[in-house]
Formats: sequence, structure tokens, C-alpha cells
Amino acid sequence: MVSKVQIQNVLKALAVAGAFMVPLAGFPLAALVAKKLYGDSVSFEKVKEVLSQLIQMKKVKQEEVSFKDWLVFSEMINVQSPLNLLKNREETLVAFGLMEGDLVAKRKGKYTIDDAIEWLKGNPEDGNYVIYGDGGTNRYFVYPNGDIKFSAGHAMYPSKQTIQKAKDLGFQIH
Repeated sequence: MVSKVQIQNVLKALAVAGAFMVPLAGFPLAALVAKKLYGDSVSFEKVKEVLSQLIQMKKVKQEEVSFKDWLVFSEMINVQSPLNLLKNREETLVAFGLMEGDLVAKRKGKYTIDDAIEWLKGNPEDGNYVIYGDGGTNRYFVYPNGDIKFSAGHAMYPSKQTIQKAKDLGFQIH
């Protein structure tokens, strides 16, 4: 676990280097500090650990934490977005909600994200589970390891923009 002293030293070094020309908060600040601490081995879990420390240190307020900020900033520091229903369910559900809207994200029944989670609880060994997006047009494949991929072949029209939105939110494309 990273210490508060290590984080404080990185914050001081960044301030001296003039890294805060634009104020950073929440995930972007945590991601920047984590990148400095861990280099290329930075991961979403390490960013969350740094974020937790920053909140405890009162350098970040809880209300400044936005998963949407994480998705945008993760592209800048080359951190793979964590869209996996077993490993990072909360973040995956947020990305799905941003892609499909809250009504679809909260829908119950067959071919829903809720049903995919139930399928995963059965420890499937192979195959995949299909989730239907808004109106059944967008589709997602969930794999036994929890990965969730957006189906380019089922993208809602205009498909180029829909596929780009899925990529921007961190979905792998199938």
C-alpha cells in the first residue's frame, strides 16, 4: 500500500514542476499521482488506492470523484479501462449506464446486465451471455471471465459514432 508520505512527495514534485496549471481533482489527480508512483505498472486498483489516500488526506473531496472523469483521463495515461463484471462491477455498470441510459441499465429479465451477473454466478466454463441494449439494437457479449465487449455488428445507427462512444467508455469491441 502506498503511504501518505509518498503521495505528499509526489504532490510536491508535481507542484514544483508546474503540473497544476489546470487544477485537478478526483480520478484525474489520483491517476496522475499513481502514474508517477507506479510508472507503467499503474492499474485501476492502484489509482483507487491513491484516490482513497487522497480523500483521507483531504486533498480530494468525495463529491469530486466521477467515474466519467476516470474514463476520459485513463486514455491520457494509457490505463486500460476495467470493464469486467467480476473484477470491477461498479465501474462496468457505470460505463454501461452511460452507454445505454439508466432505464436499460436497471432493467430486469432476460438479456439484461442483471441476468448476465446471475449467469456469471453459475461459474460458466465457456460460451458467452448476450445483453441487449436500448431497443435490442446494441448488444454486448459477456464472457466467463467477466469481460464485457460491445458488438460492432449490432451497433445502433449511426454505427460509427456508437462504436466510438463504446470505445470512449472503455468497452472492448467484438
